[in-house]
Amino acid sequence: MTRTAGRSRSRGARASAAVWIPRFLPALSVLVFLAGAVYRFDGKLSMNGDDAEFLILGRAIAEGKGMVNLNEPEPTPHTKYPFFFPALLAALQTAAPGSILVPKVLVVLLGAGAAWLFARLLLSIASMEVALVASLAYATNPFVLEFSYQVLSETPFLFLGFLALVLFRRWEEKGGRGFLIGASAAAFAAYFTRTAGVALVAAILAAILLRRRGKVALVFALAFLAAAGSWAARNRAVGGGSAYVTQFLVKDPYNPDAGRLTLAHFFEKRLGGNLRTYGTFEMGRGILAAPFAGRSIGQAGSWRALALALALFSLAGLAVEARRRLGVIEIYTVLLLLVCLVWPEIWGSIRFLLPALPFLLYYTVRLAMLAAARGGAGAARAAPALLLVVLLASNVRANAVERPGNEYPPAWRNYEAAAAWARSNTPPESVIVCRKPGLFYVWSGRRSVVYLWSEDRKAVYDKLVADGVDYVVVAPLSATTPRYLVPVINEHRDRFEVVHQLRDPDTYVLRFLPEERP
Repeated sequence: MTRTAGRSRSRGARASAAVWIPRFLPALSVLVFLAGAVYRFDGKLSMNGDDAEFLILGRAIAEGKGMVNLNEPEPTPHTKYPFFFPALLAALQTAAPGSILVPKVLVVLLGAGAAWLFARLLLSIASMEVALVASLAYATNPFVLEFSYQVLSETPFLFLGFLALVLFRRWEEKGGRGFLIGASAAAFAAYFTRTAGVALVAAILAAILLRRRGKVALVFALAFLAAAGSWAARNRAVGGGSAYVTQFLVKDPYNPDAGRLTLAHFFEKRLGGNLRTYGTFEMGRGILAAPFAGRSIGQAGSWRALALALALFSLAGLAVEARRRLGVIEIYTVLLLLVCLVWPEIWGSIRFLLPALPFLLYYTVRLAMLAAARGGAGAARAAPALLLVVLLASNVRANAVERPGNEYPPAWRNYEAAAAWARSNTPPESVIVCRKPGLFYVWSGRRSVVYLWSEDRKAVYDKLVADGVDYVVVAPLSATTPRYLVPVINEHRDRFEVVHQLRDPDTYVLRFLPEERP
């Protein structure tokens, strides 16, 4: 009687879960995500400067100038980022001009929408237990939360990608032109948010072809080519092509003098370097973050063996799922990983892996559940709770370690202070050369450009003159300033005058006094 009663209670619990998990999991994921996003929220601009560029592009569109780099002395057409996210920011500019907080709130809301959609997607392809664990692991993931408040395209891209996949799955299950049109529109919007969205478009096209829907695939492909071709033609007409293509075809985007990409460099440095970066660090810490929290790849030490094991385990889960049912998600994940491998190795980071990370989490959880099921009924019942505890505990620990401070690091704090000084002490029409011109422009309101990345000192100096530079900022933000700019200053000391200086670390604002301007 006792065993029978126990089995009855177990069946009752599963029946209850079968009701509440599909009904409440998306909302629970949103609430958990929002709690994490609030905990990790940082009102400052990112030190990479990309969010400043997006804000500048949004302002340019709002002012009716189109996609141009407003920070430059003579604004030039922008060809690096696609237009969709800047267009969203432009809409906000009319309601809250100059606000940094409002765009950040928009990104948080899109992140909440992404958490809801990811849970819905998992419920359509996986068991309730897998969906529960993977959804909450995603909603608390420190890297998902790291980008949940930054004015960058990562979170909008996740939202649009999940939306496209949810709608495409609906089309696969129920048919209907509306679902496919919606999925196509979301996929195209994802491409015009991040160029890596081409992986999503290609995955959907491949999935349509696998269903032997040749005419549908043709219409889908032609529609995308028309849209993407129009944007590519615009970039060629105004700026000579996509900035990303240029960066892909050089050995080192930060050292143009290194030359064009060669086949030997591609296989030895780029492919090999990215395999090491992602295989022995980024993929593993994306899945189980706590052991790597606060550590760079150089500081990970023996933990890299764990990272490699986790990466291989997630890829094994992908292979098992692809063998069982090769679908749009499996194809999309593989293509995203390939994009990571062929992109310049100097940029190898969790940021580029982020679109694939939710699916790596899913494949890890699913394979772990399958392995537990082979251990018997007891292991199968215990696995979901154990996995959830381990992943959530890891994420909570990593979020506590990675939570941003209230202030920038000293070098960046001085850089912001130099911009504040420039706002108060330089003429509004001044042109300033610096390492992060977008950030400096947002903070100072002064036209700002980056110096020429070349070891040809005459070329760097001539570019300062041609740009009409009035001031130069020397700050220890990266290796490019001492490599390209400082030698020019040392060679022409009589043409540079220190007008402002900050200590710890030394940061200088110099007045540029050229002999002549063109």
